[in-house]
Amino acid sequence: MSDVGDGVELIFTTRPGAAVTATTTTPTGASTTPAGVDEDPDAPGTYRFEVVLTQPGMWRVTFTASGAATAVQHFYVFAEAPGLPPLATAEQLAAVFRPLSDEEAQVVTARLAQASAMLRRRWPDLDARIASGELPATLAAAAAVGMVLR
Repeated sequence: MSDVGDGVELIFTTRPGAAVTATTTTPTGASTTPAGVDEDPDAPGTYRFEVVLTQPGMWRVTFTASGAATAVQHFYVFAEAPGLPPLATAEQLAAVFRPLSDEEAQVVTARLAQASAMLRRRWPDLDARIASGELPATLAAAAAVGMVLR
């Protein structure tokens, strides 16, 4: 797993002399124009491509080879947004459950962070949908609380 802002080098191998392109698809589904990838002069048949992860979620890079070889290979990279707060707080969980001791609140806070990461992984555009008003923050918080209470 990588963080937003990281550059990740992907290595595609096929027959030497192939014409290789790489197409990047962002977590929101936007795709780039296929970019030509040069063969590594020190390793025939090896093609290196770096993708910079500019947003959280699952990225896909598709290598396509033609000419000397015909092949398609998909690489997947998950980018986490470091420092995003949990979608819910221990206080929100306590409001629907019961008062928590200090020790319980610490455990609940950690579990809410884990639940939030799972939700963000499943729906990479979750924070954007909350920010735009498409999804109420209270609904996302309720999902995280529900996960922890189970």
